[in-house]
Amino acid sequence: MNTIHNEPTKSCFYYWFIEPLKSQYKDDGSLNPAFEIPVKTNFGKCELALFLDSEGRPNFVRLIIPGFAKEELKQEHAELLQVVKEHLLSILRLMYDSKTEIARYAMWAFPEDVKPYSYGVSIQELLGQRPAFPSAAVHNAFVGTWDKRIEIKLLADALDERIPLQYRYLSLYKILENHFKKRGKWLDNELNAFLCQFSDEFKKMSIHRPLVQYLHALRDKCAHIKTGKDIFGVTQLSLRQAAEVERFLPFLKNMCIVLLNSISNSKFTLKQLSEKHE
Repeated sequence: MNTIHNEPTKSCFYYWFIEPLKSQYKDDGSLNPAFEIPVKTNFGKCELALFLDSEGRPNFVRLIIPGFAKEELKQEHAELLQVVKEHLLSILRLMYDSKTEIARYAMWAFPEDVKPYSYGVSIQELLGQRPAFPSAAVHNAFVGTWDKRIEIKLLADALDERIPLQYRYLSLYKILENHFKKRGKWLDNELNAFLCQFSDEFKKMSIHRPLVQYLHALRDKCAHIKTGKDIFGVTQLSLRQAAEVERFLPFLKNMCIVLLNSISNSKFTLKQLSEKHE
């Protein structure tokens, strides 16, 4: 049968892996999923399946998305993948194990025919040369930051990717609140004076709002379930909102590091993070 050029004939097989990671995975038709769920989307009926390992624990997840003319995932597919992954993770944590984690690594493929399929993947952690442990620096930082241990804990929480994104943002926001908010009111002059030093770097992010306004606006999105009529705050179910916070988070982390270093009285010096704003 002849196929019309660019006719949507391909399906995407998208895989997530549930921690702890295994060294080998296979999807060759020999495994029966624990369940399969049809998911209605704008692309047609997708199929979500979860597979267990030999010990009966969640091993990997597969979502089949139909309707591709070429092997290319678009923004609308990314939105779907984000929602499906986060909702499934929530259900697994509520109904199975609250410590369930989905690995950051994912895999996808575009077979010519939906079935039969046969995929195998090997996962190997490649470790580069680790730096020598900075014993003196860790010792001095522990002693020097003791009086600032609340701020240090908030900063460490913001670096912990196991904590939901919105709470990581709020942890950093609390550091600024602790220094620039008194008796429930912001010290606007002091805050604006501090933020001035970051103006040029902030402009490079092409965000068309003043830094102080954007800082507070993201806080509202992360803190409130709704920020307007039918506009929900950040829950990580929205890829667009999650990406917005993720993009700004390294910038805010470094602002907080600059602040903590400035009030350290030379007792400690925290290193700036090297994350790029992408």
